[in-house]
Amino acid sequence: MSELAYPDPAASLWFLIARELHEFRIVLGLTGSELGMILGVDKAAVSKIEHGKLRLRPDQARLLDAWERAVLTMKLAEGGRARLVSRASALSAGRWELMVFHAGRENSDDWQEAYEKHKERASVMRAWEPVWVPGLMQTPDYARKVIYAGFPENPEKLLRERMQRQERFLNGSQHLWALIDEDVLSKFTGHPEVMRAQLAHLLELSALDKIGLRVIPRGRIHAGFDGAFEVMHFGDGTPPMAYTEAALGWRLVRDVPEVDSFALRYDRLGQLALPEVATRDLITKHLETM
Repeated sequence: MSELAYPDPAASLWFLIARELHEFRIVLGLTGSELGMILGVDKAAVSKIEHGKLRLRPDQARLLDAWERAVLTMKLAEGGRARLVSRASALSAGRWELMVFHAGRENSDDWQEAYEKHKERASVMRAWEPVWVPGLMQTPDYARKVIYAGFPENPEKLLRERMQRQERFLNGSQHLWALIDEDVLSKFTGHPEVMRAQLAHLLELSALDKIGLRVIPRGRIHAGFDGAFEVMHFGDGTPPMAYTEAALGWRLVRDVPEVDSFALRYDRLGQLALPEVATRDLITKHLETM
């Protein structure tokens, strides 16, 4: 059985915390079970935290801070440097809790920038889209209609960035497995020729090895009605992440159990989708009748 890979600490503050915790344990000579006793978890959970599979919770960070202060105080006192105890304790007080706090802010405040960065790194993207053609598969004219519908501040800039992202994707090694609702194939964009060109483009892209496209036919009840989402998988040991619609926009999801729930939802949606050949036949039917 291969060992779990440690996450890249440069990828996010959460992964930096994971690496710091691992090095902290090794330097102090603690076993996974001993660190687990401090955090109130078992050895397996410690391993998952160190490998970025679970996050260090605020209450666990406070326990770790308290233990670290107690040990530091004891060591300094034993060494005859009692006058440094209060100073050293103050310097170390709350560092784990502060890191967890700022990691939480990273996940909410800079989610768009983080999402764009991780999207470029992903080796496989699995996407569900109930409303629009996925961005990586949109023609320029279709993308313009979709972008302008959201009334952004600089729509042409967003359009250029989307087309540049498509070019990098098509020329790179990433793979996209997309599921869409059948209504996406007939959604009104204002100009029939725009939609016809988009459907023809879907047929062209779906023939590529790096793209898998499947459609869920109308009339099937499923768990995807509450919004679009993506699950990103990485080839460097980084745990999967998700990107999903939320009540006030979108959000990036790093919490492993929640990401797993999106992956499971994607698999369940896939069970309802047509095979790729039947999907191409359905797209062709919509194109011919438009």
